[in-house]
Amino acid sequence: MGDSATRIKHEGKYIYESLLPNKLGLQIIEKLENIASDHIIIACTPTAGYIKSTVSEEDAQKIFDTPYVLAPQTPTFWMKSFFVGKRELVGEKDYTPDLVNLIKTYIRENPEIDKNRIYIGGCSMGGYQTFKTLVYAPDLFAAAFITCPAYMPSTEELNTVKDTPIWLVHASDDTTVPVSNSRESFKYLKSIGADVVYTEYKDVVIDGNKYDPHGSYFYTLHNSPINDNGINIFQWIASKKRY
Repeated sequence: MGDSATRIKHEGKYIYESLLPNKLGLQIIEKLENIASDHIIIACTPTAGYIKSTVSEEDAQKIFDTPYVLAPQTPTFWMKSFFVGKRELVGEKDYTPDLVNLIKTYIRENPEIDKNRIYIGGCSMGGYQTFKTLVYAPDLFAAAFITCPAYMPSTEELNTVKDTPIWLVHASDDTTVPVSNSRESFKYLKSIGADVVYTEYKDVVIDGNKYDPHGSYFYTLHNSPINDNGINIFQWIASKKRY
């Protein structure tokens, strides 16, 4: 899950409507245009997102054992209120109950899905919604990856999700979402014995190109974060099971 950046054109059609056109959105478009078509990791319906990664589709399929992918998109914003500079982004409501219902319906309609290996992830405003969804349904997910979350959960909320393995990613130079959201979440989760990993970058530089430091999710989509045991984020997530 994410917030939004710009409209993305695929096969002659715009399939991701812009909610926040900005410099970062243009950088995302440029990044997508420079990646071969066989590097699509997620391709959704005309009402949802279209995401590419330098992890090839074949590699991603192997890592996650031919996964089902659900990429929900809210009609407004995940958060009730969020400021980007002086501009306030306003969501219509709390979409968490609807989102959890959607996930459960999707699982029910696709019985081949391994219910012990349901993973959730998001960046920025989607990081907010990932945290909120974990709190709302802590027993549903086997693991989560959260990048530059636009939310600092309360200690009560963190206590609720402590049994779910979580990998956090952030850039210290991020001027859109404070890095303290990830640092403090990691610090507290670690203190209560949670299975949590945190990767922090100073800025965002991919293949020699420097991007807005809020774009630390580029690292996540490149499967770049690696823990002390030499395991990359996708492999780590894919190894987790509820039981």
